[in-house]
Amino acid sequence: MEKGGLIFLIAIILSSFFISGIGNSTITGSTVTGEVTESVSLTITLSVSVELDILHPRNHTYYSSKNIPLNFTVKSQDSIWYSLDSGANTTINYIVVKFNTTEGSHTIFLYANNSINWTITSRNVTFFVNSTKSNVLYGNYSNSLKGISTDFNATSYEDAQNLTNAVLENAESGKMDFGSNIINLTDDENPEDNQLDLDSHTNFSFNRSFLNSTALGNFKK
Repeated sequence: MEKGGLIFLIAIILSSFFISGIGNSTITGSTVTGEVTESVSLTITLSVSVELDILHPRNHTYYSSKNIPLNFTVKSQDSIWYSLDSGANTTINYIVVKFNTTEGSHTIFLYANNSINWTITSRNVTFFVNSTKSNVLYGNYSNSLKGISTDFNATSYEDAQNLTNAVLENAESGKMDFGSNIINLTDDENPEDNQLDLDSHTNFSFNRSFLNSTALGNFKK
């Protein structure tokens, strides 16, 4: 042990002895000084993991192969990209991405990393496209006047059985908001045709909104 370190240790022992003594003794002593004899280098490495999760699509069946939203949450990333069916990587610069694919089964891979530890975090989900499973006709609510109308093609067949917060809007004439009411999109007047025709059975015009509750009994909420 170095001399300075030994003196410091003795001082601590003596201080402990006198402080724990009995009676009213006066404690006296000399100041202990010493010099630094060694230097220690300390390297701190920060490790920040990327938080990544795919919200949409899910492991469901979807009606349309066009404009499928890739919706996700990400935190602590520098770069993020995706690959469809192990194809070419596509860089992402915003949170919601839309992509096209084909009928059948597909897997989308989502990747992210950061410049702190350069570890790649990945997530993937397998989904299905079957346009014959069900079809929603809603061209009147997917054009430039759609407002906040529900994007029914982004709804999976599984979710369509218990859809909430459905909205039909014509930004110039009116809006139908079904709120928390549960609507089964596939249970209309003729569920066997696998088609829901919102264009033919709803209408907005000046001072008038119309919904055919016979054809669309499932919207009679």
